[in-house]
Amino acid sequence: MKTISVPNPVSLNLLPLNALRCFHLAGRMQSFTRAAQALNLTQSAVSQQIRQLESRLGYPLFVRANRQLQLTDPGRMLLDAVGQAFDHIESTLSRLAAASRPVIVACCPSFALQWLVPRLAGLRQQEPLIDVKIKAAFTQPEPAHGDLSGDAYADVVISYQPPGQPADDSVALMPETLALAASPLYLQRHPDFARGESLGGVTALHDNAVWPDAPRHAEWQAWARARRPDWLCPPANQYFNMSSMAMSAAAAHQGAAILRRSLAAEELASGVLALVDAEWVASPAQYRVAVRRGAPDPVRTFVKWLTRECDEYAAQAGA
Repeated sequence: MKTISVPNPVSLNLLPLNALRCFHLAGRMQSFTRAAQALNLTQSAVSQQIRQLESRLGYPLFVRANRQLQLTDPGRMLLDAVGQAFDHIESTLSRLAAASRPVIVACCPSFALQWLVPRLAGLRQQEPLIDVKIKAAFTQPEPAHGDLSGDAYADVVISYQPPGQPADDSVALMPETLALAASPLYLQRHPDFARGESLGGVTALHDNAVWPDAPRHAEWQAWARARRPDWLCPPANQYFNMSSMAMSAAAAHQGAAILRRSLAAEELASGVLALVDAEWVASPAQYRVAVRRGAPDPVRTFVKWLTRECDEYAAQAGA
């Protein structure tokens, strides 16, 4: 092939974007006609754009050999550079479009309210372009694998359940520990209970929806088996469908509740609640996370942030 003489460099500002788009497609397709069809232009319009580009550059980009369109050596070099630039622009636009849609997170309500929401300000500082939509979900939806418009779908699902539940795509996120607590006033009113001597007259406050199909009094039973087997059967019981509601009832002096350590830090630190027994017991359940397949970068970034936060909390709590 004949060597093409290339003059001095031309400023990019002098190269029309439309002409570069026409050149890019014509070079990839080896055809002005097919490039024109892809761009919804006439073949003569594409030819004119490329002639204008060649005029600005000062050298030809195409030659015809045996009635076929071929790139010159400078044309091949420019096509490679223009192709990489357009690919990068398209990739960036896709990421920006994905970032414009919030990351949809379905989460067990108490964990969302007591643990996740207070930490979202940190996510905003680290990742200001990521918006998050938190959906409190009593029944955990499946991560979305297609249409994201329905309320039943989510990018990320955070659940609280024992390991080895019926097969799903979730992985362990963070362990949990349990302890028995009541308000200081309730303990004053029930001194035998406060000293660990008796459950007489004590109302046990239960989360009755710990996880789907959980056995009755699941967390109370787990704690009692580990710490007080003689307290397996409380004399009186009151039920809620959120752990945070049972904790609020305990703070309102209505009885004693099993606390999840990750949810009760503020209540214990402020003295609103006090432990009846200082030992924390491993919960039969753990926090788990599932992520929809093919999740875009903002979703993966959120999950990485969430995992770091959980790891840091677990290390500090000694869980």
